[in-house]
Amino acid sequence: MKKNNFCLLIIFLLNILILPAQQKIIDSLEHQLIYSTNSLSRIEVLNELSWYYAHSNTKKGIEKADEAIKLSIKEKDSLQLGIAYERKGFNYQNRGNDSLTISLYKLAEDTYTRIEHSKRLATLSFNMGNFYFRRSDYKKSLPFVQNALDVYTKEKDTIKMGRIYNQIGLNHLYLGDYTASLNAFQKGAFLFEQMNENKPSFYADIQGNLGMLYEKLSQYQTALEFQNNALKLHKKNDNQIGIANTYNNLGNLYSALKQNQKALEMFNDSYEIKKKTDNKYSIASALTNIGIEYHSLKESDKALEYLNHSKSIYEELGHNSNLSIALLNIGDIYLEKQQPENAKIYFDSAYTHAKKSENKRQMFLAKEGISHAAFITEDYKKAYTEQQEAKAIKESILSNEKRDEVAGIKAKYEYEKEKSILKADFDKNKAIDEAEIKQQIFVRNTSIGVGLFSMAMLAVGFTLFRRKKEADLNAKIVTSELQTLRAQMNPHFIFNTLNSINDYIIRNKKEEASRYLTRFSIMMRNILDNSKEDEVPLNEEIEFLETYIKLEQQRLSNTFTYDIIISDDINIEETLIPPSLLQPFIENSIWHGFSEKKGTELITIAFTKEQNMLICSIDDNGGGIDPNKNSNKKSFGTSSVQNRLDLLNKLKGSNSKIDFINKKEGVRVEIRLPLSLEQ
Repeated sequence: MKKNNFCLLIIFLLNILILPAQQKIIDSLEHQLIYSTNSLSRIEVLNELSWYYAHSNTKKGIEKADEAIKLSIKEKDSLQLGIAYERKGFNYQNRGNDSLTISLYKLAEDTYTRIEHSKRLATLSFNMGNFYFRRSDYKKSLPFVQNALDVYTKEKDTIKMGRIYNQIGLNHLYLGDYTASLNAFQKGAFLFEQMNENKPSFYADIQGNLGMLYEKLSQYQTALEFQNNALKLHKKNDNQIGIANTYNNLGNLYSALKQNQKALEMFNDSYEIKKKTDNKYSIASALTNIGIEYHSLKESDKALEYLNHSKSIYEELGHNSNLSIALLNIGDIYLEKQQPENAKIYFDSAYTHAKKSENKRQMFLAKEGISHAAFITEDYKKAYTEQQEAKAIKESILSNEKRDEVAGIKAKYEYEKEKSILKADFDKNKAIDEAEIKQQIFVRNTSIGVGLFSMAMLAVGFTLFRRKKEADLNAKIVTSELQTLRAQMNPHFIFNTLNSINDYIIRNKKEEASRYLTRFSIMMRNILDNSKEDEVPLNEEIEFLETYIKLEQQRLSNTFTYDIIISDDINIEETLIPPSLLQPFIENSIWHGFSEKKGTELITIAFTKEQNMLICSIDDNGGGIDPNKNSNKKSFGTSSVQNRLDLLNKLKGSNSKIDFINKKEGVRVEIRLPLSLEQ
């Protein structure tokens, strides 16, 4: 269970300031409170203390807010009373008490509305948006933050506008609208960049969030650059919470890159900082990540310790999505421990919470887990039913993932265009503001602005032309990947497989059904895991091919045999190959080559090395290619492989190719690929 499949574990806490510097501020405010004799100034100090304590000691933060509420009522200060309600609600938000948070925010809203204070209402609206964001209700969050943006845009409050654009970007990121997400992040970053050396700490937050966006697009090197930039800025400001969140994001990146030990170090560094606060949500997120990484490192007892701890916190907070993640991982561990009854309990619970949060990927994984557990306990009917439900959910997921990939290409295409337009808009607005002071400056600056705008448009035109060519190529890559996935998940093959399983069940052949369903599950999992990978180690590809061939052997009552030959000079763990490249040709040999063949039917798969090329060959002794049939007509799977090799040649300038050789008995397919080794 990897974190790159569950972006929901990555949380950038927005309303958080710098811990060491924060303590100095708290000490100073406490000192002011001791010597304050004026009630009105005392209320303001109490409200400020409540705000700062919300990030480190919510119990004290609530106490300070309560004292401010009493004094505000006594002094009939409605503004400070509304702020006190809001600060108390924010403290309860960080404690995970949602009902009290909403009640107090409502009291604050009524108070601000009564005195018609638009700025405080905008701040409250932003906090409400952040509240729903942390509950993973991103659609409900957006109207609140947009309302706050409208107010602060009129006020020309650059810092708050930048923060709100950051929040809007996060909402769109988790909703899968990557173009809108990039647009918002870019606007926020642009506003902060105009401050030159006086950039606020929120600029580092945007850098980190851009890193998360590029991780979603599987552009890991770019993501690392943004995260390291964020870490550098947070360290410069001594922002401990920002450092902790960036360590968390780096941990997720290293995990996606399969550098599990380094990922665990990052998660532990993050947890050491977060556990010094009493922010339960943040602590639970850190515990979950550590538990998942221990699971990846096969240390199941340690993984259970951390995951059960985070599970209890999420249950207390009522956070369905993250609770489902913890439960899925615990279920997986119990499956590995051969405790299917315990595993089923956790998978059932995971499905319930995933359904509440409408997370289809988690629903799919829960259904697969339930099916696996039922199969081990010999409840084959339930195993089959759950597998069918998982399949239906999976089809929806695949559709969404391809939509996200296309959105990613579009976001990449729009990046430079959006930046140029923002700069042009900024220059234009700056010229208009200065024009109100002096007409002569207006004329001069307008002329300069027009010149810059024209230059920008020329630059945009050139960039768009270059980006369009790149986007066209990326779109072909997405189409090729989708065709590959369709070829792997041939409906005819899946239909025959499920019918075979059903036949075994009807005839009470438990062992045959067990082997068949296990192999089928492994194959489907491999297809899903590798669907986004450009290359996989050769040993993993060989395991996938053997699983597929053994499925076909069992279905066809072992009417054919196979042999896999690997040259001694090939290291199968370090040599890389595009996933599922050979499977369509093996399928052709089985379905067409042997269709009329009688006798000893054999498929030989060989891997050899020739200078800087990897030679993959598939030989069969079947009926061969009929010269009387249309030799130009290729199967869908074979055509998808040819398309992938064509794209590979364009991207890498290589000379990959496929040769079909009609032998005296059977066909030989030879695929030549540039030799690729894992770094």
